[in-house]
Amino acid sequence: LPYISIVIGTSVVVSVITVFALPDIGLEAFAWEDELPSRWRGATGNANGLGRLSALAIWAGLAVLISTSFKSNKLKFFVHGVILLASIASLINSESRTSQIVTVIIVILSLFLPHLLSRRAEKRKKLYLILGFATLIIVSIASIYSYRLESDKATAYSHAGRDSDMSGRASIWEDARELINLK
Repeated sequence: LPYISIVIGTSVVVSVITVFALPDIGLEAFAWEDELPSRWRGATGNANGLGRLSALAIWAGLAVLISTSFKSNKLKFFVHGVILLASIASLINSESRTSQIVTVIIVILSLFLPHLLSRRAEKRKKLYLILGFATLIIVSIASIYSYRLESDKATAYSHAGRDSDMSGRASIWEDARELINLK
């Protein structure tokens, strides 16, 4: 796991360096946006790819830091700490909401699951864990089907940062249609 953390973390660090050293490549800019580009994409090609890579680096780095004693190997702790900080920065600035949600779930599970599933844990805690996951599954399924019941979908999707057809490409197709009609 330490090697996986270093390999994935190196990719994240290279992407963070790309953002600052080569902003034309490292930042995601769209022609229809008037403001400065704000989403990082690093060396991955798009912001969601950087978000996924950052989520994996956070998981691997956190797993290594949890299993490493600070006093036994300070260099290892430092390297994985830097990787973790670079991954958190790139995850936040990539603005990949799905990756951010997955990362929060990964961190919560990584920190609490070993304690709750240990042999010393009480049966009541294990029951709470199972009920919590069942509730999460029910809420997830309900949210998937609730979009059909939403009367004003455009408003709900705009609050979630999405467009109403759930593809994220509606504005691109609108621009393409306008360009085609200019012929």
